[in-house]
Amino acid sequence: TDGQTVLAVVAVDQSSFPSKKTESMAWLDKLIRGLSSRVKYWQVHNEVGKKDRYEKSADYLELLKAASGTIRKACGECKVVMASTIPDDAYFAALVDGGDSHVDAYDAHMFDEKHFSLLKSFITKVRSRSQTKPFFMTEVATYSGQPAFGKFQAQTERQQAETLIKWFAKSFGLGASHVFWSQLVEWYKFMGKEDGFFDLTGLVYNGLGKATPGEVAGKKKLAFQSLKVLVAKVDRFSKAELLGEGQVRFTVGGKQVHVLWCAGACAVPAGLTGSRTVTDYQGKAATMEMSKVKLTSSPIFVE
Repeated sequence: TDGQTVLAVVAVDQSSFPSKKTESMAWLDKLIRGLSSRVKYWQVHNEVGKKDRYEKSADYLELLKAASGTIRKACGECKVVMASTIPDDAYFAALVDGGDSHVDAYDAHMFDEKHFSLLKSFITKVRSRSQTKPFFMTEVATYSGQPAFGKFQAQTERQQAETLIKWFAKSFGLGASHVFWSQLVEWYKFMGKEDGFFDLTGLVYNGLGKATPGEVAGKKKLAFQSLKVLVAKVDRFSKAELLGEGQVRFTVGGKQVHVLWCAGACAVPAGLTGSRTVTDYQGKAATMEMSKVKLTSSPIFVE
């Protein structure tokens, strides 16, 4: 009623499936019928492929088949979304080959630059079967600061802000249809761990934790502004093309907007000549002669 589309994630614990298949599907049927007026996209589980979370693709496909049938019977206009998965090419392939007929959309998460090659492979497999099914990326995130757990290098607010633009642009260029940052405000003690990865990935500080002393609740990070700039420049684009490493061309309202940064050859695309409006990751714009533009690791928008 408010113009929003809601996607809900439903989890059936592996300890209950298929041993309690009848009870699980009865619960799901009741849930769908109770919420179908407000929720139209139903995702079957989250980040499968982990230990105790449908580690074998065949086990998840059995759940997906049962859940898809239940969802479609309970709500004819509802859409079934495949779970996000661990970044594993073989698992991706198995789900696309065995599950495509049971879903109306796909999903992937992105927290590491090195996984983009797997994302490309996954989207390519999906598009080999369907050119129209939405490909969501419901969790995309990197952090600022120094996570207290895991092998993470410290990152500045600027690095987070620049990465946000690059990952959104690259994901759209590879064929993602919808991309979502994992959270707006930082979490606190995610999964019971203070100052872990997800405590530091928000775009607004929460004033909690030991990793960000002095940062008051409600203070916006640089990444908050970079997301605003990204939306202002390419929201409602009709086409996104990955021209090369660090080169994504968007078609927005009949005009072209390039998102460029130094990755590999660090060259400006051949067709970009003359004077253009160049905007940096924080929204500062200037008219520049393209022959004089030198790309760096910081992304720019060129119109």
